[in-house]
Amino acid sequence: MPDSKQADSSAQERLVTAVENVIATDPLKFEGKIWAVRTQSEWASDIGVTRQTVNVLLKKEPFDVLPKSKEKQRINYVRIGKPDPLQPSRQVLDMRDAWKYRNRAIGTACLTLWQ
Repeated sequence: MPDSKQADSSAQERLVTAVENVIATDPLKFEGKIWAVRTQSEWASDIGVTRQTVNVLLKKEPFDVLPKSKEKQRINYVRIGKPDPLQPSRQVLDMRDAWKYRNRAIGTACLTLWQ
């Protein structure tokens, strides 16, 4: 029985191949880069793993992922390569995360003042 690292690397290799195949057959040009666009469920069925495994794999190198939504469904723009920190969509996500973090901290402080 293969250990989890071998299984993980095998799934990662299959995901890299799946991304390359989607880019070759149905690419999307977005912000100057070529992306493969699918839901996590579609990626999972392509490589034979769960959505949670796909989520873990996409957080690792060599993947660059931009989460998007289309028709109330979460999709991922995926490409092979390093993330570009100056990419407009990534800057929007970073600003949103900073805003949420800042407001959460202020909200928590306000709640403690009123108790």
